[in-house]
Amino acid sequence: MAKCGGAACSEELSKVADYNEVISPLPYFGNVGFYARLLQDDVLIDLHENYVKQSLRNRCELLSSQGRFSLSIPVSRPSGRKVKMGDIRISYDEDWRSQHRKSVRSAYGSAPFFLYYWDEISALWDKQPERLAAFNASAHDLICSAMGIVAPLRYSDDYIRSSPGLDLRPNAKTGQLDNPRYIQVWEEEVGFESDLSILDLLFCKGPEAEGYLQDLAL
Repeated sequence: MAKCGGAACSEELSKVADYNEVISPLPYFGNVGFYARLLQDDVLIDLHENYVKQSLRNRCELLSSQGRFSLSIPVSRPSGRKVKMGDIRISYDEDWRSQHRKSVRSAYGSAPFFLYYWDEISALWDKQPERLAAFNASAHDLICSAMGIVAPLRYSDDYIRSSPGLDLRPNAKTGQLDNPRYIQVWEEEVGFESDLSILDLLFCKGPEAEGYLQDLAL
């Protein structure tokens, strides 16, 4: 299947939500459920929503020997002010990119497909975009490229106040999908964890990840 990367992974769309559209925020290395939706449903990304802190918009959920944990991107947001997701700026006051790189390597260095994808994925943390949305879109482009999938991000041109279909924005604090078990690196130590970041599935299942996402019952 053709790879999806760069501008090919994004498409501006001027419309309101239809009944069959799934409305979603733009996550940082989105969870398994997010990517299953992208491949199976008609997903519309809303960057005009007000940014919600401590959510999957700026953090991804992974698994270590200590259990489920999150990596968060620090952001600069004026205190007491509501800011659109698309306007949120990343803070580089601390070297969080090195910390994210080291944490992922530590958690997944022994995964069966880690070395196959690591150089491509690790390149994300060499980037320094101003806005969180640009960084998350770059992460998505890397996932598309690594998995060899076409899953373009489609953006609304305004805030979507309501939708007759599924709206993922209110529950984007943590993974929600009870997806079927696959072998995880630390499963013997901490048990299986569902709906982790797509990185967990990619490093553990490799080329089988796409088929797993396509077969998920949503």
